[in-house]
Amino acid sequence: MRGRRVLAASSAVVVLWLVAAALTAVGGAVAGALPAGASDAAPGVSMVVRSGDTLWAVAARTSPGQDPRKVIAELRALNDLPGGQVRAGQLLVLPAA
Repeated sequence: MRGRRVLAASSAVVVLWLVAAALTAVGGAVAGALPAGASDAAPGVSMVVRSGDTLWAVAARTSPGQDPRKVIAELRALNDLPGGQVRAGQLLVLPAA
């Protein structure tokens, strides 16, 4: 009986540690989010894809004034994206400005 309690407690600690690590990673990416329309790009940073985002929208928002097609090509290469699809919650590494 004691062994089961120890195993359960150990499992709970591991799960809590994993959740804390995941929240820290996502929190860091989300904490730097700016209002819509603002550039949230900086060299060597990443961002979390918002609901409804496309690569075109990400390129336009993070690299204003640049050709979105070029930025999309860089995004695909940096993030090893096989196609042009992204999903909400996905973490993208952004190209250097």
